[in-house]
Amino acid sequence: MDLGVIVSPYSSLGLALIFVFIILGLKKKMYMVQSLLLANGAVFFLLFLYRTILPLNDYMLIHFDHVFWAEGIVAGSHPYGSILLSMFTHFDPLHIIFNMVFLLILGTPFEERVGSKRFLLIYLVSGLGAELVFSLFSFSTPVIGASGAIAGIIGAFAALYPRDEVFMPVVVILMRVKVIYGAMIYLATQIFWTMMPGNPGIAYTAHLGGFFFGLFMAPLITKKRDWSPKEPDFSALKELANGKELQTILKRIEKEDEPEVRKAWLEEFANKNICPQCISKMKLVGNSIECSNGHRYRF
Repeated sequence: MDLGVIVSPYSSLGLALIFVFIILGLKKKMYMVQSLLLANGAVFFLLFLYRTILPLNDYMLIHFDHVFWAEGIVAGSHPYGSILLSMFTHFDPLHIIFNMVFLLILGTPFEERVGSKRFLLIYLVSGLGAELVFSLFSFSTPVIGASGAIAGIIGAFAALYPRDEVFMPVVVILMRVKVIYGAMIYLATQIFWTMMPGNPGIAYTAHLGGFFFGLFMAPLITKKRDWSPKEPDFSALKELANGKELQTILKRIEKEDEPEVRKAWLEEFANKNICPQCISKMKLVGNSIECSNGHRYRF
């Protein structure tokens, strides 16, 4: 078999980057959502680099090797690697930004509930399902983008945690809603646009395919788990709360429910502190307050 049909030389680099970031996520070096964000960004940057240094005709051929084209794959003339690579390929900056915002907002709370491995499995299978459904309706039309896989996350979230409240993009507004309501609104809009005449260049059938793959697959591969966000323990910071002002800030930190506001108070607490062990300035680093000499207070 011709290896060029499996994966083209240029697209093989994109696939390698995808696998590298996925492995980092599986090894717990970062959230899987972060790994997927970086993988999508890396492929986009790689194509941008090709477009910058190569003649336009060569770039167009390389870009086409990144898209999912069912007719070409069945005929054996299009790289099989595009089945995966197309899920990490985007047309322009607006396309990738829009998808990555959705992935970050929806993927993070879902991954916290089901874990990195199950999240990745649902994401990838939903993406493949989106391509399959799209090819049934548009066999000769190429398609790219992560939106089918992201739609699968929405469907899976609705299947497993329908009553949980999270921030979701509702039409064009970011709102805190129950997952089932956000998913229903998303599904209704996709069905509406699918039935509208004309082709705006958006693969709504792929979105629907991904959504239903996630919806029906998630209960089969993972059981719903009782979940609540882990509340940090700030008792270790009491050693740093010297003086009335710092004690007041620490009390605000302990009482604050909004993560972003709490983070702001933690930064204020750290910036106003001096390490009691070496008298150097301190700063907030992740889930700890530490100084430049490595003295750390975790919470």
